[in-house]
This record gives sequence, structure tokens and C-alpha cells, in this order.
Amino acid sequence: MVQQHVTAAQAGEAEARAASEATVRAEEELRIERDRLREDEARVRRSSQQLLEINRLKSDFITNAGHELEASLQSLIGFVEQLSQGIYGPLTDEQFDALRNIYAWARRLKSDVEWLIDYGSTRSRRLETGGEAVAGNG
Repeated sequence: MVQQHVTAAQAGEAEARAASEATVRAEEELRIERDRLREDEARVRRSSQQLLEINRLKSDFITNAGHELEASLQSLIGFVEQLSQGIYGPLTDEQFDALRNIYAWARRLKSDVEWLIDYGSTRSRRLETGGEAVAGNG
């Protein structure tokens, strides 16, 4: 009878040991998975920051290029206005019509460039505020 109890106790101890080992293995697998998830999260955060920086740089480029184009267009418009006023001499009707067309297209292009500058600035502000809407954006 004692032998049966000893055998049963040994069997119980073996089962407990096996269960304990299974628990230890499961805990180790969970630790490994947790560490992998933390590394993935860190990688995603770094990628997200890099994308935000790239987008900020693109917005800055759009805005700066727009300002450069706007300045050149303003000079062109100024020259056309001077020519139209006859500062460099009289114009034929045909020349005046050509200048009027140049002026109209330059003003339209300037308007498009101003929109581009607005877009770049608004986009940049959105990135800085984490994507929140900014008053006056399109």
C-alpha cells in the first residue's frame, strides 16, 4: 500500500514537473514573442518618423520652389506691364495683344503657384500638428 502511494506521489511529481516545464517553455515563448513585438513596434515608429520627415521636406520644397517661381513670375509680370505702358517705346496693336495674352497667362500661372505655396504651407502645418485640420486649408 505504501508502495502504491509512493508510486502515485512520484507520478504526481512527474506530472507537476512536466506541467512546470511546459509553463516555463510557454513563458519563454511569450517573452520571445513580446520582445519581437517590441522590436517591430520600434521599427514601425522609426519608419513613421522617417516618413513624417520626408513629407515635411517635400512640403518645404514645394513651398520654397513656389516662392522662387512666384518671384520670377512677378518680375515677368512687371516687365509686361512696363512694355504695355510704352516705357520702351510704342507698340503695335498686334504686339499689345500678345503682351495682354502673356500677362493673362502669367497672372494665371502666378495664381497656380500661389495655390501651390498655400498647399505646401498647409500640408506642412498639418504634419506639424499630427494631421489635425488647420483653419483655411483645402
